[in-house]
Amino acid sequence: MKKLLFLAIVLISMVSMNCSAPQEETVQIASADKELTIEVEGMVCATGCAKFIEKQVAKMDGVADCTVNFEDGIAKISYSSKVTGQEDILETITGINDGQYKVTVVKLSSEKSESSSAPKSEGEEVNETEVSFYFPELVTYFMSRIIR
Repeated sequence: MKKLLFLAIVLISMVSMNCSAPQEETVQIASADKELTIEVEGMVCATGCAKFIEKQVAKMDGVADCTVNFEDGIAKISYSSKVTGQEDILETITGINDGQYKVTVVKLSSEKSESSSAPKSEGEEVNETEVSFYFPELVTYFMSRIIR
């Protein structure tokens, strides 16, 4: 019982000491002037493949929005041609998982369609908050000592 109480105190103190305060960072969003629609072959699931492609493309500089529809095998990407290009986006997707995905351009619009819910102006600042939790290896060490 003493070991369990000790473990609980150690875990609570570790969590309370290692929770970092929210950090704000400013991200510049360029105005998306092009919309690229591509067919993506090689996806095997919606939660893994499609979401991973969305995250990887959305992280690219100049990409304002990326949605991947697993059922249709279609990805729609809104981006700024001043920051990135069609070839960079295609290379990023085909480079994921050692070339697992094959892409074919279906349509390239010169201007982004106004179907997005909130238009973003060029140079608009967006505040993002990131919270990180770090659990040191000490927890693993103490757990192995208590369990023995």
